[in-house]
Amino acid sequence: MPRADDLMLRIYAAMAQNERECISGKVRAALAAAKARGKALGGDRGYRPKTGPNATAVAWARHEAAERAAHRLNPELERRRSAGVEGHAALARLMKDQRIPTPRGAYAWTHTTVARVMERAANASSATLQLNRIVQRLSDRHPNLEVQDTAPVAAAPHATTADDRLMVRAAGAVA
Repeated sequence: MPRADDLMLRIYAAMAQNERECISGKVRAALAAAKARGKALGGDRGYRPKTGPNATAVAWARHEAAERAAHRLNPELERRRSAGVEGHAALARLMKDQRIPTPRGAYAWTHTTVARVMERAANASSATLQLNRIVQRLSDRHPNLEVQDTAPVAAAPHATTADDRLMVRAAGAVA
Protein backbone atom coordinates (compact mmCIF):
# COMPACT_ATOMS: atom_id res chain seq x y z
CA MET A 1 0.00 0.00 0.00
CA PRO A 2 2.40 2.65 -1.16
CA ARG A 3 -0.28 5.37 -1.46
CA ALA A 4 -2.30 4.55 1.70
CA ASP A 5 -2.87 7.61 3.79
CA ASP A 6 -3.96 7.88 7.42
CA LEU A 7 -7.68 7.61 6.59
CA MET A 8 -7.19 4.41 4.56
CA LEU A 9 -5.15 2.79 7.35
CA ARG A 10 -7.87 3.61 9.91
CA ILE A 11 -10.52 2.08 7.64
CA TYR A 12 -8.42 -1.11 7.21
CA ALA A 13 -7.91 -1.33 10.98
CA ALA A 14 -11.66 -0.93 11.58
CA MET A 15 -12.41 -3.66 9.00
CA ALA A 16 -9.89 -6.01 10.65
CA GLN A 17 -11.42 -5.39 14.08
CA ASN A 18 -14.89 -6.09 12.66
CA GLU A 19 -13.62 -9.37 11.13
CA ARG A 20 -12.13 -10.43 14.49
CA GLU A 21 -15.44 -9.74 16.25
CA CYS A 22 -17.38 -11.74 13.62
CA ILE A 23 -15.04 -14.73 13.98
CA SER A 24 -15.24 -14.54 17.78
CA GLY A 25 -19.05 -14.50 17.62
CA LYS A 26 -19.12 -17.56 15.32
CA VAL A 27 -16.75 -19.50 17.63
CA ARG A 28 -18.82 -18.62 20.72
CA ALA A 29 -22.02 -19.74 18.99
CA ALA A 30 -20.43 -23.02 17.88
CA LEU A 31 -19.14 -23.74 21.40
CA ALA A 32 -22.56 -22.95 22.90
CA ALA A 33 -24.23 -25.33 20.41
CA ALA A 34 -21.71 -28.07 21.23
CA LYS A 35 -22.30 -27.58 24.95
CA ALA A 36 -26.07 -27.77 24.40
CA ARG A 37 -25.59 -31.12 22.62
CA GLY A 38 -23.81 -32.41 25.76
CA LYS A 39 -20.27 -32.30 24.38
CA ALA A 40 -17.53 -32.01 27.03
CA LEU A 41 -15.51 -28.87 26.46
CA GLY A 42 -11.95 -28.38 27.74
CA GLY A 43 -10.10 -30.50 30.26
CA ASP A 44 -8.15 -33.73 29.95
CA ARG A 45 -8.94 -35.86 26.90
CA GLY A 46 -7.13 -38.92 28.26
CA TYR A 47 -4.04 -38.67 26.09
CA ARG A 48 -1.68 -37.41 28.78
CA PRO A 49 0.66 -39.92 30.39
CA LYS A 50 0.04 -40.70 34.06
CA THR A 51 3.65 -39.95 34.98
CA GLY A 52 6.17 -37.50 33.60
CA PRO A 53 9.15 -38.49 31.46
CA ASN A 54 11.92 -40.39 33.21
CA ALA A 55 15.10 -38.62 32.12
CA THR A 56 17.34 -41.20 33.80
CA ALA A 57 15.75 -44.09 31.92
CA VAL A 58 15.94 -42.20 28.64
CA ALA A 59 19.62 -41.35 29.19
CA TRP A 60 20.40 -44.95 30.12
CA ALA A 61 18.61 -46.26 27.02
CA ARG A 62 20.50 -43.78 24.83
CA HIS A 63 23.79 -44.85 26.42
CA GLU A 64 23.01 -48.53 25.89
CA ALA A 65 22.09 -47.93 22.24
CA ALA A 66 25.37 -46.08 21.71
CA GLU A 67 27.31 -48.91 23.33
CA ARG A 68 25.65 -51.50 21.10
CA ALA A 69 26.27 -49.40 17.99
CA ALA A 70 29.94 -48.95 18.90
CA HIS A 71 30.30 -52.68 19.48
CA ARG A 72 28.66 -53.38 16.11
CA LEU A 73 30.70 -50.81 14.14
CA ASN A 74 34.12 -51.16 15.74
CA PRO A 75 35.04 -54.36 13.80
CA GLU A 76 34.31 -52.48 10.54
CA LEU A 77 36.63 -49.67 11.61
CA GLU A 78 39.33 -52.07 12.80
CA ARG A 79 39.20 -53.97 9.49
CA ARG A 80 39.83 -50.75 7.59
CA ARG A 81 42.60 -49.68 9.97
CA SER A 82 44.35 -53.03 9.53
CA ALA A 83 44.07 -52.52 5.75
CA GLY A 84 46.21 -49.39 6.12
CA VAL A 85 43.67 -46.57 6.41
CA GLU A 86 44.94 -44.14 9.03
CA GLY A 87 43.25 -41.15 10.59
CA HIS A 88 39.70 -40.51 11.63
CA ALA A 89 38.88 -38.33 8.60
CA ALA A 90 40.13 -40.98 6.14
CA LEU A 91 38.15 -43.68 7.96
CA ALA A 92 35.05 -41.47 7.89
CA ARG A 93 35.39 -40.89 4.12
CA LEU A 94 35.82 -44.61 3.49
CA MET A 95 32.84 -45.59 5.66
CA LYS A 96 30.71 -42.96 3.91
CA ASP A 97 31.84 -44.08 0.44
CA GLN A 98 31.07 -47.72 1.27
CA ARG A 99 27.56 -46.74 2.51
CA ILE A 100 28.01 -48.19 6.01
CA PRO A 101 25.40 -46.60 8.30
CA THR A 102 26.46 -44.49 11.27
CA PRO A 103 25.27 -45.35 14.80
CA ARG A 104 22.15 -43.26 14.14
CA GLY A 105 21.46 -44.99 10.83
CA ALA A 106 22.53 -42.20 8.47
CA TYR A 107 25.49 -42.31 6.11
CA ALA A 108 27.11 -38.99 7.05
CA TRP A 109 30.30 -40.18 8.77
CA THR A 110 32.55 -37.53 10.29
CA HIS A 111 35.91 -37.76 12.01
CA THR A 112 34.10 -37.11 15.31
CA THR A 113 31.73 -40.05 14.75
CA VAL A 114 34.70 -42.35 14.08
CA ALA A 115 36.51 -41.11 17.19
CA ARG A 116 33.43 -41.61 19.40
CA VAL A 117 32.75 -45.12 18.11
CA MET A 118 36.37 -46.12 18.68
CA GLU A 119 36.39 -44.54 22.16
CA ARG A 120 33.19 -46.32 23.19
CA ALA A 121 34.50 -49.64 21.91
CA ALA A 122 37.76 -49.16 23.81
CA ASN A 123 35.86 -48.31 27.00
CA ALA A 124 33.66 -51.39 26.58
CA SER A 125 36.76 -53.56 26.11
CA SER A 126 38.37 -52.12 29.22
CA ALA A 127 35.13 -52.73 31.17
CA THR A 128 35.19 -56.37 30.09
CA LEU A 129 38.83 -56.68 31.16
CA GLN A 130 37.98 -55.13 34.52
CA LEU A 131 35.10 -57.55 34.93
CA ASN A 132 37.35 -60.50 34.15
CA ARG A 133 39.91 -59.26 36.69
CA ILE A 134 37.21 -58.91 39.34
CA VAL A 135 35.98 -62.44 38.65
CA GLN A 136 39.55 -63.75 38.89
CA ARG A 137 40.13 -61.98 42.22
CA LEU A 138 36.83 -63.30 43.57
CA SER A 139 37.62 -66.84 42.51
CA ASP A 140 41.10 -66.57 44.11
CA ARG A 141 39.62 -65.41 47.41
CA HIS A 142 36.61 -67.73 47.47
CA PRO A 143 37.29 -71.34 46.55
CA ASN A 144 33.56 -72.17 46.44
CA LEU A 145 32.98 -69.56 43.71
CA GLU A 146 31.50 -70.95 40.51
CA VAL A 147 31.78 -69.00 37.26
CA GLN A 148 29.25 -69.85 34.59
CA ASP A 149 29.03 -68.73 30.99
CA THR A 150 25.23 -68.51 30.88
CA ALA A 151 23.93 -64.95 31.09
CA PRO A 152 25.10 -61.49 30.12
CA VAL A 153 26.26 -59.18 32.86
CA ALA A 154 24.27 -55.96 33.19
CA ALA A 155 27.44 -53.89 32.72
CA ALA A 156 28.07 -55.43 29.28
CA PRO A 157 24.73 -55.99 27.51
CA HIS A 158 26.41 -55.70 24.11
CA ALA A 159 28.71 -58.64 24.85
CA THR A 160 28.94 -61.27 22.16
CA THR A 161 31.87 -63.47 23.18
CA ALA A 162 31.99 -66.07 25.91
CA ASP A 163 34.51 -64.01 27.90
CA ASP A 164 32.11 -61.08 27.90
CA ARG A 165 29.15 -63.15 29.16
CA LEU A 166 29.99 -64.01 32.71
CA MET A 167 27.61 -64.71 35.51
CA VAL A 168 29.19 -65.19 38.88
CA ARG A 169 27.53 -67.35 41.50
CA ALA A 170 28.94 -67.70 44.98
CA ALA A 171 27.27 -69.95 47.52
CA GLY A 172 23.99 -70.00 45.59
CA ALA A 173 23.58 -66.19 45.34
CA VAL A 174 24.16 -64.20 42.20
CA ALA A 175 26.90 -61.68 42.80
